[in-house]
Parts: sequence; C-alpha cells; structure tokens
Amino acid sequence: MASRSDNKGGGGCAALLLFLLVVAAIIWVFSTVGHFLGLTPSFGEATNRPDGWVSRNYTGVFWGYLLTVLLMTVAAVVAWLALVAATDDNASRAGYWLPRVGAAGLCLLVIALVLPIGERAGVKAANRIAGEGNVPNVVGRSAAEATSTLEGEGLTSQFDETPLDDARCKVIEQRPEAGRELEQGEPVSLRCEAPVPDVLGERAETADGRLRDGGFTPELVNAPSDYDLTRCRVRSQRPTGQAPPFARVSLRLNCRKPPPEPEPELPPEPEPDEDCDPNYSGACVPPYPPDVDCPDVDGSVEVTGEDVHALDREGDGNACEE
Repeated sequence: MASRSDNKGGGGCAALLLFLLVVAAIIWVFSTVGHFLGLTPSFGEATNRPDGWVSRNYTGVFWGYLLTVLLMTVAAVVAWLALVAATDDNASRAGYWLPRVGAAGLCLLVIALVLPIGERAGVKAANRIAGEGNVPNVVGRSAAEATSTLEGEGLTSQFDETPLDDARCKVIEQRPEAGRELEQGEPVSLRCEAPVPDVLGERAETADGRLRDGGFTPELVNAPSDYDLTRCRVRSQRPTGQAPPFARVSLRLNCRKPPPEPEPELPPEPEPDEDCDPNYSGACVPPYPPDVDCPDVDGSVEVTGEDVHALDREGDGNACEE
C-alpha cells in the first residue's frame, strides 16, 4: 500500500511539472512568435504604451488572449488525464480521452499561430522592418493613411506643407526613414505631392478656380491689363503632373482683343431760331427789316456779324447794355 501511495505522489508531481512546462511553452510561443508576426503586443507594448493603445491597434487581442486561456485549460485537462491514467483504476477511460483532448489542444495551437487574430489595424507587416525600430514605411501612402499608420505606432505626422486634401496627397519622403526608433509621441516629418489639375484650353476663370480648389496657387503670367479673364483661355501651364501642396502653377493665356470702345455721343447743335437775327447773340434781336432799337430788345446782346440794326453805338461789339 505504501508503495502505491508513493507512486501516486510521484505521478502527481510529474503531472504538475508537465502542466507548468506546457503553460510556459504556450506563453513563450504567443509572446515571441505572435509578436514577431505582428499579431500580439509585446510585454513592453502592453505595459509602456498609453492607456487604450493596445486595444486600438491590435483588433483581435481579446480573442487572442481567450484562445490562450483555452489552450491553458486544455493543457490542464491533458495533465489531469495523464495523472488519472497513471494512478487510477479508470486508466482506460483516461486513455480514451487523453489523445482526443490532446488533439483538440493541438488544433487550437495551430489556429492561434496561423490566423491573424490580433493583426494591427491599419499597419501591415510589409510596412515594418522585423527586428528594427518603430518607424513604419509610409512612402507611397496617402497623407491620411500615413497619419493613421504613424498614430498606430504611437507617433505623430508633421508635413512640410499641410495638404488641403489628405486623401489625394501621396507621401514621397519621410524623415527619419523606416526602421528607426523614436520615443512615443515624437513626430515623423513627411513631404507629399498631389496631382495638379490639367487646365489646358480651359477658360482662365475656370482654371483659376480648379487650381485653388485642388490646393494650389495659380499665377497668371500674362494677365490682360483690365484683368478681364472672360476673354482668355489657358495656353500652357507649369508644372504638370505632381506638385507639393499650395505650389505655384504658372498659367500663360491666350486672350481675345477687347471690343472697341464706343465713341461718345455729342449733344446735338441747337438749331438757329428763325425769329432772331443771326448777326447777334445773347438776347433775341428780330431780323432786319424792320429796324429795331435797344428798347425793343430784351437784354444785352453781342454783335457777331454785321450790325444791321445799328445797336452798337460805341463799336465795341456789345450793345443794349444796361
């Protein structure tokens, strides 16, 4: 009987050690292989990152940890069945369940390693350099995608020129380059370029509006002196293709000649009054004959022709002065 009891104690210790070994192996696999594949956070990420960072950037962390608990439970059942098979009279029943539970645990382990249950949101493995720093490669991505990717790493984006449309502006340069290590919250300098609208042949007013809406600064090389753009079309533009945000786009125009200005209308000349003598101006002097004197004239007059009425007695050109 004593020998039987000693065997039970020895089997229990062996089963406990086996259980602890399996648990340690599972934890090591998840922390090393899982993090290497970008599926699960490392210990440093889980403890040093800001609150909520892990849950935001590892979309399947909850399910990954749940699967870990299931694997540990299976390992405990396997260890218990092994202990029962070694020390109990129901060894045949334990022997029946032991391979089946072990096979289920093996399937769970394969699922944990194959399925991307915790892949980072917005960050692909191709953008990270294994074994190096936390700066991802965002060259070629849109400004919006680059900002989201850097925030997923706990970094910030800093553009040389903030794009007006961050979905169309593609990153062409980043500093520092991918693979470098930065502290949390540090900026990564980015430079992006957006497609310049093709405005050749368009009306100058339309081209000016399209370029401004696209985040560029139009510059008219040969604008008309009256700045009447309704009679101008774009003959050439520079640059074309891609350009940084708010870059100057030079436009050369073809403009029609302005229409000639209408000649000013002159007031019609007053028609001569047939009842007045044309030799006098000022007051109306009746025509000769008959002869009239100054009392017959209403006001002073000026002799502009022949003094047929002999009104200018002094000969100075003025007559009938009061």
